[in-house]
Amino acid sequence: MKLIAGEAAKLSVALAKGEKPAFNAQYDNGKKKVDTVLLQPTLLTKSNVDVVVKDGFYTQAQLASQ
Repeated sequence: MKLIAGEAAKLSVALAKGEKPAFNAQYDNGKKKVDTVLLQPTLLTKSNVDVVVKDGFYTQAQLASQ
């Protein structure tokens, strides 16, 4: 999530400064192509699931109950 927040902040700062944000792709939403930023997804496995706890999405107790 920190990566998403960081990229959103970069886009926001560029817009606030009146600059054109840096996009790396376009998404066709069915009506037009929309500039977007695509990020590399992270595959969650047993060995790295702690990332969702570190980022504050879930507690360790919530994960243990699943």
